[in-house]
Amino acid sequence: MSLILTVRDRLVTQFPSFGVDMTNRPYLNGALQAFEDDTANTLRPDVIQTIENSIDGTPVKIPVLDSQTVSIINTRTCTIPCTESDSKLLDVTFVTVGFNICQHPAQYANNYIGQVADFEWKMTNRLRQLRNFLDTLAVAKLETFKNTIFTGGVSGIYAPSAGNALQVPQIEKDNMYNQIQSILALQRFDTNDYATIYNPQHAAMIRRDMQQGGANATNLGWQFNGYRPYQTNNIVNSGAAVESTAYIAAKGSLAFLNRNSVDARIGHSSTDGTEWSEMYFPIVDKTMGVLYKSTCGTFNGVAQSLQESWQVTTDVVFVTTHITDPLTEVTPVTKYEVLN
Repeated sequence: MSLILTVRDRLVTQFPSFGVDMTNRPYLNGALQAFEDDTANTLRPDVIQTIENSIDGTPVKIPVLDSQTVSIINTRTCTIPCTESDSKLLDVTFVTVGFNICQHPAQYANNYIGQVADFEWKMTNRLRQLRNFLDTLAVAKLETFKNTIFTGGVSGIYAPSAGNALQVPQIEKDNMYNQIQSILALQRFDTNDYATIYNPQHAAMIRRDMQQGGANATNLGWQFNGYRPYQTNNIVNSGAAVESTAYIAAKGSLAFLNRNSVDARIGHSSTDGTEWSEMYFPIVDKTMGVLYKSTCGTFNGVAQSLQESWQVTTDVVFVTTHITDPLTEVTPVTKYEVLN
């Protein structure tokens, strides 16, 4: 006699089993973070509140005044010619983003993966991918808003490429952040507080230069006064000739805001198992709207099975400061490419 007939043919561990989940890794989303951090510098608190409290379907606009060249006089006259200000209304254009989650509680009744563990994995995965998607929108906004005017000496010692990026030769890269402050000054932007949004290739140069401090034979660390670092996976070099890429954004030039549906804000519910609510979500670090539905259906051949569904959404907008004509005036975002 023996226990051979009852030997376990497999041993299954508890989920999650790994200390680090390599299938659900976080992203570097510094571009989005740069917009978030600069929002309070770019827009007044009452403007932020108005935009966040706006209602879908109602246009939102920001009143601005265009720049103006002043005629400096050198004589006194009785006739005083007047030049009026030119005003505009800028559109605040939202886009809706979000994701869906579904669960069928019956499938966890005899499963190594529990309902809570599965829900947490799904939620973390979706939140990370949503934040990464928003980061790609942030990079696209930087690319659209980047400076295209390099006349009048505002590019310093660097020459622009055909793609309107200042080209930093390999021999000059350890002096780049010293030159950036001069270029910001030439453009008449704040040199004491600016964002650097860059790809991981550029991070290697920054780490090396910052560690070359006063105790080293060559001190390079002093260049980084006023610099705020933001690293992202979503900036791609334009070609094989480029070693790394960075955008420099002057303080008070970027903003990111979101708003939720009216139903979510109020917290409506219906008689068919539908509920609206607002909830704060980490990782994305925003309060978003949640639509919850509880329904009956067939799942994996099981009739009358409970299905729970959540749709998480919010409306987002990336705002850049007003420049009268970006085709003729310097904008506060400049793209740099370090060459191989």
